[in-house]
Amino acid sequence: MTQGFLYTAFGAKYVDEARVSARSVKRADATAKICLVTDQAMEPDAEFDIVMPITSASTTETYAALDSGAYYRKIEQFARSPFDLTVYLDSDTYVPHSLAGLFDLLERYDMLVTPDGNAEVNYAFEQKNEPFNIIPPAFGAFNTGVFAFRKSPATLEFLRLWQLNHETHVRQHTTNDQPAFR
Repeated sequence: MTQGFLYTAFGAKYVDEARVSARSVKRADATAKICLVTDQAMEPDAEFDIVMPITSASTTETYAALDSGAYYRKIEQFARSPFDLTVYLDSDTYVPHSLAGLFDLLERYDMLVTPDGNAEVNYAFEQKNEPFNIIPPAFGAFNTGVFAFRKSPATLEFLRLWQLNHETHVRQHTTNDQPAFR
């Protein structure tokens, strides 16, 4: 099975940020393969072994224009990962040591994600609106900035539902992807 790291970066600022993060991945594991999905015209280089142009199924131009961070747009790109086993990293991550153990875990599990660490609900709409207001406070958010997954039918269906949940329940409130993940 192929394995590697995936970044999404929309705009030159985020490409630069992802480049710093990718360098930390390569320092921790010189054999790491890294793919960047971006809206910037660029070729593979020392940090990014594969560069792919962004694709978007989003049909709302106004919403896309409001999305300066492009958080939700990363969900659309996960299924395009060129790897069977993928560790997605937000562009602002720093990797101090090898993450090879995550790939070992993906041999057994379809997805890996960590709790956000903030047990509180961050958005007012999550407290007031269904379906979020029925989620118990003990079921906190997850940090989708480090998200490992194995390409499988179950994972691809989860990604589709995550995107649908965002479009249906979240996008009118925030561009952040984490509430839809819950």
